[in-house]
Amino acid sequence: MKKLLLVLTLSIVYSLTASAQQSPSADEVINKYIKVLGGKEALEKIKDISAQSTISNNSASNKQIWKYKIPDKRLVVINDGTGKIIYWQVIDGKQVTAKFGDSPMPTKPADLQLELLNGQWIPELNLKKNNVKYSLEGTEAIKGKQAYKIAYTLANGTALWTSYYDTQVGLLVRTVYAYQDGPLTMDISDYRAVNGIQLPYHSIDTNSTGQYVTQVSKYEFNTGLSDEEFVVK
Repeated sequence: MKKLLLVLTLSIVYSLTASAQQSPSADEVINKYIKVLGGKEALEKIKDISAQSTISNNSASNKQIWKYKIPDKRLVVINDGTGKIIYWQVIDGKQVTAKFGDSPMPTKPADLQLELLNGQWIPELNLKKNNVKYSLEGTEAIKGKQAYKIAYTLANGTALWTSYYDTQVGLLVRTVYAYQDGPLTMDISDYRAVNGIQLPYHSIDTNSTGQYVTQVSKYEFNTGLSDEEFVVK
């Protein structure tokens, strides 16, 4: 009996140890993601990035451009078929402003920090600088493939977003943003190399208002974007 208990105990210990060895830390998952994108050094050489795309739902397909100026500025503009601006948002690193048509869309105070962090192209590069906390919460199946789940919060524990990274490839495949009006889920796919950097060409955003499909047609790096494009009005 003692021998049997010893065998069972050793078996359990071995199983737990093997499991711990197979599970990476949150930092290892994030570092692999950054490496697979192209590496920290290459990513930090990018001072601005722009994309042209279409964004579609069941009723319409519109043109969208977005621009990031590193470290913390972002512009998003959506035009209808006539060229009229139907949505506009700018983040200048400290403030956020947006309009739907001619109507202002104020940012909820509880969402401000989340939006400001969204003004950063790859938040994973500056987590410690921005005092963002994160923890690995196991794995989940995303579209039939296992992904590491990492939860991101403010220092006070307020939820920001949860990201899922493919366990095999390492790329980001889903992010769920914790907005006050309800979650926004972004599924990301179709990564392609652009000047040595892996960038997604397809995404699906899902929230309480519906589902929106974005298809990127073109990326550009380091075009010398002016700060004047990111002025909060």
